[in-house]
Amino acid sequence: MDRADAPFLAIRDALPTVRHAGMLFDMVVERAGAGAWVETANGGKRRTLHLRESPGSDFLVPWPLLLLSTEGRLGVVGPAFGPEGIAEEPPRRPGAAPRLRGLGPGEIEMRDGRQRVGLTYGDDGRWIETSVDTEDDLPDARAALERGGGNPVELLADFLARRDLARHGPGRLRMPVRQPGEARGLWEGGLRAIRTALFAGRVPDSARWCAADPFGGATLVWGATRDETLEAWSQEVERVRPRPPAAPEGKPPPASSVTAFPTPEGGFGLEMRLTGPRGDVREPDYTPAAIPASFLELEPPHAGSGPWGRGTRLLDRFGSTAHALVRDEPEGFTLVGGELADRIDLARLDRRLEVAALHEVPGLDEMRAKVAPGLSAHDTLTVTYQLLDDRTHRPVPARVVASKRSPGFDAGSLDGGELAWRVLRLRRLA
Repeated sequence: MDRADAPFLAIRDALPTVRHAGMLFDMVVERAGAGAWVETANGGKRRTLHLRESPGSDFLVPWPLLLLSTEGRLGVVGPAFGPEGIAEEPPRRPGAAPRLRGLGPGEIEMRDGRQRVGLTYGDDGRWIETSVDTEDDLPDARAALERGGGNPVELLADFLARRDLARHGPGRLRMPVRQPGEARGLWEGGLRAIRTALFAGRVPDSARWCAADPFGGATLVWGATRDETLEAWSQEVERVRPRPPAAPEGKPPPASSVTAFPTPEGGFGLEMRLTGPRGDVREPDYTPAAIPASFLELEPPHAGSGPWGRGTRLLDRFGSTAHALVRDEPEGFTLVGGELADRIDLARLDRRLEVAALHEVPGLDEMRAKVAPGLSAHDTLTVTYQLLDDRTHRPVPARVVASKRSPGFDAGSLDGGELAWRVLRLRRLA
């Protein structure tokens, strides 16, 4: 049950309808002034607010402050199904709907790095659901609202407009011209390319800045300073001239949907079709000067090769550097997060992982024997292990916390923040 003093409840009370959510978005944009970067999609019914690195700069902080939809949810949420596979209607709020024009379904999210508060509004425009990652998300918002001295929406707008999103990490997205794609998606594309290059050893240890295009990372540069890296980027993008993949021809994709269907075993399954928002900006002429780039500052490596394995640099979602040890093996590799590596006996690691996998992951020979023709492309197994308690960092019996089969290995998925206290082991099944 939610705590009565949870900060997000004060935010919910300040934004009782989707109209109030729209007012909040407009107020924060106004307060941000030349520091605001607003993206729109689906004919203006979806809006996202990013902050520029400085007023008027074409460098953006690539994680958003606000997301608003006035046509329904921002994402797809599967409905609750009963035992027969029939969708159950969500409970409706009691009481009369407010007498305001233009009310309808919608959703708003407020973000500050890893903190997030979301409000979902029903068909009558009133909130029906609140979502948070923890009950303490945006804890200062409650105090800002309780100080009074103004309308709650205005007080909340003042609070959000003062958030320093840049403090979460060095990642930046250079956006010379507007693109149809979302800034955060473009940032993640370039981030994945830099992660892949770091893991493969393509970026020298001396590099302190790095940049890549978001369309596959064919344009990858580095340097000792940001200005040096920007100059290298200008030269390399002129040579490579990267472009986004061509959009498929034909009709636009269908709307997102979730469908239940019966299974031969007497249960039911779910089929999900997901369609992202359609940006309101037309594709620009992709000249070299118009290509976006993910930029970030790197920390120096902690160590090179040692008795157990080689050192590597990882990146978290905000572009901050994390460190890890990697031991290359005939069938794959084992990676130990840097925070964990300093606190465990690496000589005993293999035995601890084997015991954990024995109870939770089938043996490789067994998995190879059961590879179905339709899954033959899923030839890679990655397993993530926990060895220390997440809160106290004291030793616990090793256990599997995630496992995945995939077609090959994507080093761009290695999140340094998630792996700092974990072990990841990769095995090839083919």
